[in-house]
Amino acid sequence: MKAILGGAIGVLVGLFSLYVALAMTGAGHGWVTPFFFSLACPILFPLAAVRLARADRGEVGMSVAIVILAVVLDLLLLNATISEGVGYMHRVGGIAWLWLSLWALWQVVALATLVLQGMAMRRRDDAMTGAA
Repeated sequence: MKAILGGAIGVLVGLFSLYVALAMTGAGHGWVTPFFFSLACPILFPLAAVRLARADRGEVGMSVAIVILAVVLDLLLLNATISEGVGYMHRVGGIAWLWLSLWALWQVVALATLVLQGMAMRRRDDAMTGAA
């Protein structure tokens, strides 16, 4: 049930992120780059939320891949923003910080999932070896 709720909330937050990114484009006169990255948000947010809800059962390799994807996307976002011109980001003001916070949210959730999975693996290993 937590996974379904997390997925539903993830879709809504992902769509909101896309809406914020669309608002920032300013009909081409604002910061346009986030719009293209936000197209993936309705998938990335629920993916991160569902994996967090199932962190005790999830595949660690997939979590590592998602965190690597986050880093790659951040580097691409940085490069695209510099290419577009950082001034466009500054032009949209506080809404840029709102979008950046939303963009970071799924990544924080993905990283938290990986940490929780590592802790669960350690507990299982300790239980198998009889360590306290």
